Amino acid sequence: TILNDPKHSLSDLIKEFKEWLSKIGKDAYLSNLDRSLDLWKAYVGASWKGMLTEDQYDSLQHRIRENKLRFRLSGMRDQADATYPRHDFLTEMMEEVGETLFPSYHGSGSSEHGWTVNLKHFDVELVIVCLANGFMAMGISLMPYAFYDAKSFSKGLVPP
Repeated sequence: TILNDPKHSLSDLIKEFKEWLSKIGKDAYLSNLDRSLDLWKAYVGASWKGMLTEDQYDSLQHRIRENKLRFRLSGMRDQADATYPRHDFLTEMMEEVGETLFPSYHGSGSSEHGWTVNLKHFDVELVIVCLANGFMAMGISLMPYAFYDAKSFSKGLVPP
């Protein structure tokens, strides 16, 4: 993969990621995403109640039922010498494949019908990890790092 080349461009990375999404197929991706979100919802029900106020928890449960979650995309890289900033990588990912990664997200349009981006007060966080061996991994964070009084993954603490 192009991630093995430390001088790869951001546009090449996005192109390769789009090809990967196309290769696995939209149905397979959505099936995996649905299973991941079901796990996330079960975990939220079992673990977050004690971490939020009653009003916050009730509001979250309402957003889950209405499918109007607040989300963000985060990323970690194993490549210290990447030729582009992490912020640019995440911005490009949202612009190019955001509606594929988050099918309930409808771009910068109305938040009436689906999920909305909220970088600080998010419910769901999709994390993309770019490894130095050329692989990328994606997952949904079960426990926001804010619950650990951290502002980002950069301190080395990676929640479950």
